[in-house]
Amino acid sequence: RDSAIQIFDKFMSVMLTENRQSESDTNFISYAVAVSVVLSSKLHESRRQLSLLSFQDFRIDMLKHFERLILSKIGLSIAPQTTPTSFVSELLLLWQPNSDHTTIIKIADSLIAEFWEG
Repeated sequence: RDSAIQIFDKFMSVMLTENRQSESDTNFISYAVAVSVVLSSKLHESRRQLSLLSFQDFRIDMLKHFERLILSKIGLSIAPQTTPTSFVSELLLLWQPNSDHTTIIKIADSLIAEFWEG
């Protein structure tokens, strides 16, 4: 989630400086969001790996186009280790290196999700 938001935000920041109309184009934003989620999924190991084919209501040629567009516009600059969730995990390891932080991470993740949705 955090990486997808990071990718989408970075891409839209570039696009809005080039073309303010992209912010009101729901089709454009839908493709950008879908591809941001796929790119994020590729960065993280997961039981449920997403691909461009996961979005059956979208045209595959447009998804491929957006994947290339996003990666070129953000200059391949994706840093999954600089997300809020990663920061919390690293901070907890520094604080108590040999402890189980599952409960604290779940609470922090819930708060981060609430922030992103707010």
